[in-house]
Amino acid sequence: MCISYNKEEFTIEERDTIEQFFQSFGEVVTVPEHLMSAVVCASGSSPAYAFIEALADSVVKYGIPRQDAYKLAAQTLLGSAKMVLQTGEHPGKLKDNVCSPAGTTIQGVAALEEYGFRNAVIKATSFAICSAFMTSIVSYRLWMVAVFPDAIRAKETAGIPLSANGVESLE
Repeated sequence: MCISYNKEEFTIEERDTIEQFFQSFGEVVTVPEHLMSAVVCASGSSPAYAFIEALADSVVKYGIPRQDAYKLAAQTLLGSAKMVLQTGEHPGKLKDNVCSPAGTTIQGVAALEEYGFRNAVIKATSFAICSAFMTSIVSYRLWMVAVFPDAIRAKETAGIPLSANGVESLE
């Protein structure tokens, strides 16, 4: 869903070719390389946050069979995503469109806010991006060792001690 490259390294024609290639099998969002860890939060890690499973569990609790619950939850999120993508409207506007005064939806939205759903999602992505940064630091160190064998004896890389991410030594 996403590509990253240094635009200065390619001509406009080459960039068009790169984007057309990736568009041939999905949507494309081009971001600067330094934002790729943030992309991991939205596109890579987020399916594991179990929104579909949690939504399904919430209706299984009231008697909906598990497979039906998964289908209902997945189709609901798919439909919501399509509305955002197709209309271009802000997700908050779409939420407002389905929340009637004192209705069931606004009651559910109020509960999500009361119990910190938005904050939990933001915190989950914060932990994911920290992990992505640490992974890239370890990858950088391993690359350094491969390219510059003397780096094995290094106690730190880019000013960050090896022990910062649980790596005591690369030896």
